[in-house]
Amino acid sequence: PACAGKANEKIYAMNLPIELLIYADLLWLPLMLFALHGTHKLYGAGLVLSGALMLRLQVELMDSIGFPSGIIGLLESDAHLRGVITYSVSYLLYLLLAVWSMGERFQIFLGFTLSHFFLTLFVSTVVLVL
Repeated sequence: PACAGKANEKIYAMNLPIELLIYADLLWLPLMLFALHGTHKLYGAGLVLSGALMLRLQVELMDSIGFPSGIIGLLESDAHLRGVITYSVSYLLYLLLAVWSMGERFQIFLGFTLSHFFLTLFVSTVVLVL
């Protein structure tokens, strides 16, 4: 995804390579596979992969409509960076709740995973609009 001018300068000012930030949300995939058990691993991996795809679609949409830093303009940072932070907090919350509820049936856990995905999608959309 293309980064906005000011946001791109801020990322380089933090001495972080842009390639690391673009794929930072995928670092959660091995953690989900390591921390969860049984079919919960598949649900966690599916959440990370679908969340990564959705984040890229959201950022591409923001960029294609001409607002790479958000529609409202409250935050000057790059939309992709805000999305990665939002999704990372969401994955951390999911992982904590998933480890806490390891003994649940797969139907309950699947419902939890789907509802968490849509909640994250809504929250990240709000954050990206800011």
